[in-house]
Amino acid sequence: MQLDAKLEELKEKVNKKPPVTRELQIIIVEDELPCYLLIEEALHFMNLGCLSIHAENAEKAIKILEESKRPTSLIILDLLMEGMGGVKFLSWLTSHPVLSMIPTLIITGASEKIISEALQYDGIYAVVHKPFTLSTVTEAVKRIDLTWPLKPKQPARR
Repeated sequence: MQLDAKLEELKEKVNKKPPVTRELQIIIVEDELPCYLLIEEALHFMNLGCLSIHAENAEKAIKILEESKRPTSLIILDLLMEGMGGVKFLSWLTSHPVLSMIPTLIITGASEKIISEALQYDGIYAVVHKPFTLSTVTEAVKRIDLTWPLKPKQPARR
């Protein structure tokens, strides 16, 4: 029961997002609701002024990226999801000249083998392991330059 109450509390916080003051967006590709809510709370706490969009899977993230008129300044990506999965999403992302410039933060409970596969792709700025805390997410996001146009890729930090 306490977990359900905590999830409801997080949902309420997420619904009271700070105002969007910048023409940028962050896409959170996460299929686990509690993890998504914790990431969203971390972004809310940071008060970045960016629109954050939830994609429950990689296919939805692709649709958002293809249809969005707003530049994306960060993708926060889980690697283990139903359907396409995070590694295949990274392959798709890096095949697009403009979209491949978007920095990616991986937050995952995947094995080292899967993480190693993901790190073969350019644009991974950091890997955060599940379970994670608010401060772990905020510290990882703080290290990424969220300005547009995006700068050349930085090497992954683990």
